[in-house]
Amino acid sequence: MNTLNPNQQKAVLSPHPNKCILAGAGSGKTKTLVECTKYWNQHGVPASQMVVITYTNGGASELVGRSNLKFHFCGTLHAFLLRLLQRFGFVIGLATPLTVMDDEQRKEMIEEAKKQAGYKGKVCDFEDALALGPYGQNVSRVLKPQNLAALAYYQRIAKAQLVDHDTILHYGLKLLRSLPPDTLPVTHLFVDEYQDTAPIDDSIYDFMPVTHRFRCGDPDQSIYKFRGASVDNIVDLTKRDDVEVLLLEENYRCDETICHAAQQLIEHNENRPPKRTVSTTGETGKIIFAPHVEERDELVWLARTINALPDPSQVAVLVRFNRLVERIAFGLEGFGVDVQKVEADRLPEDWGKALRFLQLLDNPDNNDLAYRWLCAVQGERAAKEAKVKAIRANTSINATNMRFQTNLALAEVPQVLAVNGYTRDSVERIKGAIALLPEDASISELLLSFRNEERAPAEVKGVFVGTIHSAKGREWDNVFLPAFEEGMLPSLSKSASIEEERRLAYVAMTRARHHLYLSCVQNRADLYRPVQNKMQRSRFIDEAMN
Repeated sequence: MNTLNPNQQKAVLSPHPNKCILAGAGSGKTKTLVECTKYWNQHGVPASQMVVITYTNGGASELVGRSNLKFHFCGTLHAFLLRLLQRFGFVIGLATPLTVMDDEQRKEMIEEAKKQAGYKGKVCDFEDALALGPYGQNVSRVLKPQNLAALAYYQRIAKAQLVDHDTILHYGLKLLRSLPPDTLPVTHLFVDEYQDTAPIDDSIYDFMPVTHRFRCGDPDQSIYKFRGASVDNIVDLTKRDDVEVLLLEENYRCDETICHAAQQLIEHNENRPPKRTVSTTGETGKIIFAPHVEERDELVWLARTINALPDPSQVAVLVRFNRLVERIAFGLEGFGVDVQKVEADRLPEDWGKALRFLQLLDNPDNNDLAYRWLCAVQGERAAKEAKVKAIRANTSINATNMRFQTNLALAEVPQVLAVNGYTRDSVERIKGAIALLPEDASISELLLSFRNEERAPAEVKGVFVGTIHSAKGREWDNVFLPAFEEGMLPSLSKSASIEEERRLAYVAMTRARHHLYLSCVQNRADLYRPVQNKMQRSRFIDEAMN
């Protein structure tokens, strides 16, 4: 507790049962959250009564290590809800155990459901109907074709005891609304990265049967709208009368000039609570703005400036679009810049079969999974013969043909895969995923982790060239933001929100500790067509630099 600053201490010590911590860039958010769990534990709340929700499994692993507590649960929201559904799914009429589908299997089930319902309408209409979830199809007295098709999909996966990523949330919310009081032995809820929650997540947290809520996030760093996140969740939370809002404004990462520019920029957003980012480094820092005429001029300047810096590993070049990443990385290499070489993350050749095998190990007596796995590895004819044999014996395909062990421990999974002939690459990939999961995790949680698989940043030498989204949570001494132009940052696409684009620029600027370099050009090659575009410098430059 002595290592916390006054605002961090206030966030930990406040007795309010419903706290919202607005934690700016570099403000020690994770440290504060860890100390809060330890404080409650030292004052009579068993860790077994605490649920901690993190955005990634890697974040959960770090938090458990730093707190040294054995929580009731610490991990992602999907994994937490999946555990509840496995245990209490019968309350809402679900047959268990449930197995998590992969994307390929989900597509197969969707096509089968469309065929069953005779759906021949637009894909976008069907996707909109799916987004309503299993309980949202009866929106009118007469169901539309897309709703009938979506209903067919949800009925098929429920019968097969399967779930997808989004269905877990809909089932989970229904379950929390239906569970009798005091079913869950938990009293304290901690949620990290609240700015990245979706509307349904927000409802789930409100229905959690706890007495104390600690929600932490930064509305100025909400940049995942394309994944369904809504900044309104945390903004609206700060307006509630039953919520105490506490601010962590001290920035231990960025020097003064960088903090000042980032603050000036983000204050142009209207949909944000008042909050500052104030440097505590004691250093002034520096921002360099370099306008150019041609794209090649910018590239030459980038290369010369970067090559003059002492440590390439403390340099990042961040841009808005993946296509620009490739162009800049290739150009810098041509000028002798040591750019990080990160191998493309190719899936093992037998990865699809390995996932199907994992599903089968998760629920060996599920005839749908067994049949699909046999089709994949032995062919449809062998699968049909196995199915007939099981029907005649009035038992499962597993019992008559394969005899896989039920309730297999997660630690045993890599060995079973290796014995059954799966490649070393697949086994090692699965081992890596298991290492990020809690000790008591299940195979279904392992399958879930591959939905948004986390790959640790490679420890390679050289300059990092990547998108701003890929740099979230990271920091460097020197950060370059080229292509700071209208249409590049901010994007001017129809789906883009100017406030989210400004938050993206704020995130990019606050990756820099000491030196921030901004550049733009008057003429730039189009990212998709063989033409040159006239460019104007980004409005964000003027907003940040005053």
